[in-house]
Amino acid sequence: MHCHSRLSDGSLQPETVVRLAAFKGIDTLSITDHDCVSGTKGHLALGEKYGIHIIPGAGGSGPGKRPTGACALLPV
Repeated sequence: MHCHSRLSDGSLQPETVVRLAAFKGIDTLSITDHDCVSGTKGHLALGEKYGIHIIPGAGGSGPGKRPTGACALLPV
């Protein structure tokens, strides 16, 4: 599963995203904020805190900041 946080076009803070995923029993999550990798280290730390495997990633935007549907998973 992949999702977005408030670091791009999501509505929740990264910790809330990871905490809710843990509550729902999700064990692997990729936070792929658009045009943003600045939260990657924090996302990984949150995964450790809540027992979720985080796959770092980023989504890309096209002209006018419209999501392109492109997503890149980043090696750690």
